[in-house]
Amino acid sequence: MEKEYRQAQFKKSFVLSERIKNAREKMKATQSELGKRVGVSGAYIQQLEKGVKLNPSLEVLLKLSFALGVDVYKQALKEILQNLRSIEGPNSGDEYIDDSIKIIVEVLKEDK
Repeated sequence: MEKEYRQAQFKKSFVLSERIKNAREKMKATQSELGKRVGVSGAYIQQLEKGVKLNPSLEVLLKLSFALGVDVYKQALKEILQNLRSIEGPNSGDEYIDDSIKIIVEVLKEDK
């Protein structure tokens, strides 16, 4: 069980680190510049991007999202949708999951 937990944490940190790095590079900012916007050091941003820091605080995550121009609400809905689909799949027969997927898809469509 511990091994699965560590693997899940590693996967999450890799996804987060890649997202931070890609968004930072897209806005053509250095790690130091992003760190100043967020209120942390450039070295801390580097550790996040390399997956050394696995669990940044909610405050840091929110500041990163604003500094990088990421819509946290939309991103959370996408991840919930992905998780629901991976657990049961579309049209699973589970009315709650199917309804949840439909609602999230509609909300994401409205945002475009």
